[in-house]
Amino acid sequence: MPKTIMIIGLGAVGEVALQILSRSEGIDRIVTSGRNEALGAFKTRVAALCAAYQTHDKRFDFYPNDLRDVDTTTRLLEDIRPDAVLLVASLKSPNILSAIRLPSESRSRLLAAGFGCQLPWHLLLPYRFMQALEKSGIDTRVINGSFPDVTGSALWKHFGHGPDLGMGNIDLTAVQIIRHVSQTEGVGIADIKLSLVSSHAYLVHGIRKDVPCLARIGVGNRDLTDRYDIREILRGVALGKASPADRQSAQSYFNFVTASSAVKNIMAIIMDKDEYTHVPAPNGLVGGYPVRLNAKGAQLCLPEDWDLEQAIEINEAAERFDGVEEIRDDGTIVYTDETYTIMKDIGYDCKELALDELESRGRQLDALIEGLQDKGI
Repeated sequence: MPKTIMIIGLGAVGEVALQILSRSEGIDRIVTSGRNEALGAFKTRVAALCAAYQTHDKRFDFYPNDLRDVDTTTRLLEDIRPDAVLLVASLKSPNILSAIRLPSESRSRLLAAGFGCQLPWHLLLPYRFMQALEKSGIDTRVINGSFPDVTGSALWKHFGHGPDLGMGNIDLTAVQIIRHVSQTEGVGIADIKLSLVSSHAYLVHGIRKDVPCLARIGVGNRDLTDRYDIREILRGVALGKASPADRQSAQSYFNFVTASSAVKNIMAIIMDKDEYTHVPAPNGLVGGYPVRLNAKGAQLCLPEDWDLEQAIEINEAAERFDGVEEIRDDGTIVYTDETYTIMKDIGYDCKELALDELESRGRQLDALIEGLQDKGI
């Protein structure tokens, strides 16, 4: 049957995923959508031209749309009826605090508060998308790229359903481990059996802080877990000493890895591969887990002697390093005392973030950042 993929958001990750998918077999149509009509349409036309060099004759379409307009998004989903949606839409770049001009002390305090303090920027558009998807009534698989470890869980708790899975994060940790072990042991990538429970917080802070995770590394019948220090593996991929400009460039380049994670997940689903891999937020679980991906979405694939409750507790503890203390049953985010205190001291008083407050809280964050920028460096 013909397969249609929809990509919502053509920023740094979405545009790379578009290029990879444009050359991928098994896809008949790629529909893209975003707020910037001129640039989005141009990127889509370029992808179509690149695909033509390799004789792919997929259909490419771009539709301008703002996810904050739920009714228009609903009609678009009803018209397209995609087999899978790659949702890579946020109000701000996840690297904004490192990229913009800020007083050094303010930047340090904002980063110390944890990534969770930026949730109003990263949760609003997935929230609006889920409202539209619910209204449309269509059946599709959704891969969410906007801080999925936390947003996926919040959306599932609020709606009772949500994105099927995320991309990147645990998958970025997993691929570094697998590649390293493959090279060290002199065996193929496919010969490595990794079971990993970890989070966005582990990927970001694991080298420097005692963020918990659970890992088992095997080759054939051999358990090699004790031979490897995951933190040392991640340290080996880190950029090390570099200028701020080089770090920004490196982060942009790393988007190729994140996009590749997204494409791997999409292709496993639409091709019904039943592929073993690692993903964030399968079916709304907080953090990341090993799964099998097929046409039904993500099926959890923990080792038999690993307890799911323990795995969830590990990821909940890890996300406190991102500033998230708890995700309530209605999707409300509760911040840790440390994150709340840091943000309150610099002018943003928010202990709990309810989903119906996302727009107003986002405006407050915008005003806070603008005020800090006005103070100069």
